[in-house]
Amino acid sequence: MRYYENLFIINPHVEGSALETLMDKIKKELKDAGGNLLKVEEMGKKRLAYQIAHQNYGNYMLFIFESEISDTVRKFEDWMEITDDVLAHLTMKLDEKPDLTKKSESEEKE
Repeated sequence: MRYYENLFIINPHVEGSALETLMDKIKKELKDAGGNLLKVEEMGKKRLAYQIAHQNYGNYMLFIFESEISDTVRKFEDWMEITDDVLAHLTMKLDEKPDLTKKSESEEKE
């Protein structure tokens, strides 16, 4: 089994129910590509270091997922590339199984 992290930035104008719908669509696409979603971390709206698609802010999201299929990442990234509401994305392969019991930074602040 291979483990991955995918950090992506969603257009800041996508909010509320539209954001939930987009997240469901992204989760479905990951599953269709052969990935098994382990954790979703919503990091909130943050200022971008530089403009992307004329936007100064973006909603940051992190998916941690696993897959046995080698084409999963390529298929998922190809889909994200053509999705207008995803401003940017980056997938990294993890060396070992992630500790999903660890609290994220956003959870620790609460």
